Amino acid sequence: MGGVRRKAARSDESDFSQDSGVAMSTAGEIPIEKWLAAKDKFRATATGVPMPFPFQTGQSPSELHDIYDLHVQPLLRSTLVDYGVSPSIARLEYRYPRHHESAGINTLDITTANESPDAWRAAANAVLGLFWQHGAKATFPTLQVEIRNPDKMYCDVSRPLPDDPKLLDILTGIQQEVRNFVMTEMGRIWTSIAYHQRVNRFSGTGSPTIIVFCTPGSRFNFDRAEERLVEMLANVPIEIQLEILPGEIISGHGGGPPTFLEDITAKPLNGASVGIADKPNEAGTLGGWAFLNLPDRRQVKCALTCYHVIRSADTSVTQRTDSGGILLGASLDQVHVEYPAAYDAKFTRRQLQKNTQNQHNQNQLQLLNTLLATPSIGKVILASGYRMKHDQRLNLQQRLDWALIETPDTFTANKPPPRSLLVGSRIPLPHEPTYQQNEDSKVRQFGAFKKGDWVVKIGRTSGPTAGEINRIQRDINWAHLGTTSSEWEIIPHHNGDFAEPGDSGSIIMNARGEMIGLLFAVDPQASRWDFGFFTPIQLIQEDIKRLTNGGFLSLD
Repeated sequence: MGGVRRKAARSDESDFSQDSGVAMSTAGEIPIEKWLAAKDKFRATATGVPMPFPFQTGQSPSELHDIYDLHVQPLLRSTLVDYGVSPSIARLEYRYPRHHESAGINTLDITTANESPDAWRAAANAVLGLFWQHGAKATFPTLQVEIRNPDKMYCDVSRPLPDDPKLLDILTGIQQEVRNFVMTEMGRIWTSIAYHQRVNRFSGTGSPTIIVFCTPGSRFNFDRAEERLVEMLANVPIEIQLEILPGEIISGHGGGPPTFLEDITAKPLNGASVGIADKPNEAGTLGGWAFLNLPDRRQVKCALTCYHVIRSADTSVTQRTDSGGILLGASLDQVHVEYPAAYDAKFTRRQLQKNTQNQHNQNQLQLLNTLLATPSIGKVILASGYRMKHDQRLNLQQRLDWALIETPDTFTANKPPPRSLLVGSRIPLPHEPTYQQNEDSKVRQFGAFKKGDWVVKIGRTSGPTAGEINRIQRDINWAHLGTTSSEWEIIPHHNGDFAEPGDSGSIIMNARGEMIGLLFAVDPQASRWDFGFFTPIQLIQEDIKRLTNGGFLSLD
């Protein structure tokens, strides 16, 4: 048994992938995207390498479509047939890494059922030549043509590890050795180490897999690293797949597009858009509300979100708060939080103004203008900063990223997403048919999570979603903080994201409607859909107790 490389079409006779769509050496330091491309012979491009899976697509410019429709499409089939390629579908699209729209390229995507890819690269170049003959190169110099067999190409996705005690014991038993190797040998490029059930997107079959994610675009001797890791797993009594993939964790809330606020309310609800005035192009999520009970018996009505959502833009402030947090009574560090975030509010106002004949739009616009006149809902009175909680027993640490906003005027009961918003939508309930929360349900207590728990959340960007807590923590390299941690991740079900950028601050609830944690980061690249990472509520409670000399949160 032991560790095995990812099952993929790759030449085993030399360190050249002669049968892949990318004829190149995989030895030495090369970009991770090229190294991966050499593993998959069922994707071939005219130039460069295919964009790594998963990616998002959008519309290509109309000028490029005109060239394609008039000059390329009429000759496409005959050109491909000359190279022995029988096309199934051809689609011109703008393809980009998930949540990085500006980093995309226009691509003519050609699918085929052919299983002999020897001439695919030449065929793709011939098709690209048709575009160049009609002037596309001057305006669209990065245009790509790809030929692929979707049934044969690599398109695995991640699922939670199964509830198999023997498997979990084996994986946790080798976790420290894998961690030590990656941190020591791949320290400048690794972003996270995951333990997933990796399955084929279409067939659903798969294997337990160790995935080392590395910074997109990073250069390294990935052949050597893969070989060393496989050797490390040689004595493992079961077969474990090994993958090295590009990927990064998003812990910030900026950078994504603004969200249209469909149903603005006079006071925020769970999952509302919030931000601060100093960061007009960012927005995060107000997760929910809780009482802060202080040792002097004061009880403060607070809203809960992430520290990075309300982190000041003033470096003289963050020099203190990043390392020490925001403490009670530290008035110079307290930040006003706005509802809704200006980033979303301004975008929503522009959209509503396009159709003021609609009465609903008129009402929403009037309410939005009222909210923007006095947007502050309160000040941050207590927050974690960018600190870590150390577990000396396991020699691990978890990231703390929470903040409390004193906001008595908005205080209300927390409500879990009703079953009606999940059943029959893009998020089915295959593993938790007992979820019976409705429009009148309330979150009445905190709860401890269990590995494999089915959970839900309401976020500013993705709304109500469901997922499952993986049974082994993800090791994450927070390069911008200069530290690492081991975090609990939530893997979505088959047809939707669990969380997206902008959802940071969402409260996590289990099937019983208990609050179990706070979402603080997103992985947009481990699978076809986005994963979430959360801080357990127990860690937040322990940190609040330490910062306040005995304080704690309660829901009543």
